[in-house]
Amino acid sequence: MGRTEVQARIFGEKETREYTFLVDTDATYLALPTEEIEALGLRQGRGTLRLMSATGTVEVSTYFADGELMGEDFNAILV
Repeated sequence: MGRTEVQARIFGEKETREYTFLVDTDATYLALPTEEIEALGLRQGRGTLRLMSATGTVEVSTYFADGELMGEDFNAILV
C-alpha cells in the first residue's frame, strides 16, 4: 500500500513550524520530539497518558496544538 505523508503547520505560542506527518488512520494523537514541542511553545495538558508502543507501555505528557492541513484548521493533542 505504501506510505502516505502530508504537510501540516503547527502554530505555537513561540513560533509556527511546518512538518511532514505520516498518515495513520488508526492514530489517536500526533507525536513530536520534546525539543520541537518546547520550541513551538505549546500548552501542556494536566497529567500524563499511558500508551502502548512498539517497546511496551509508556507514560507521556500531553500538549495542545492548533494547526493547518490542506488549507483547513485543526486542533490536536500531541504527545
